[in-house]
Amino acid sequence: MENSAFSYKCAALICVSMLILLILILQGPIVTPTRYQIMADQRSWLSIPNAWNVLSNLFFVFIGVGGLWKLSRPRHLNGIHVNHPK
Repeated sequence: MENSAFSYKCAALICVSMLILLILILQGPIVTPTRYQIMADQRSWLSIPNAWNVLSNLFFVFIGVGGLWKLSRPRHLNGIHVNHPK
């Protein structure tokens, strides 16, 4: 019984995802004004244009890698090893 409920949820998620993808494909390109691409800090550093706008995102890379590392480690709950659901 539990297995069929999971498959319905999975099928619903796939259907909604495919519907959103179809809507985005039919929408076409989203046009943005040219001034949208103008960065606040336009200085270059080590041949990287808009360097500080780019380098400020490294914080998010470190947080993401740390999160993936934490998720990849085995979990323990009160000394009991907890496996991922299959």
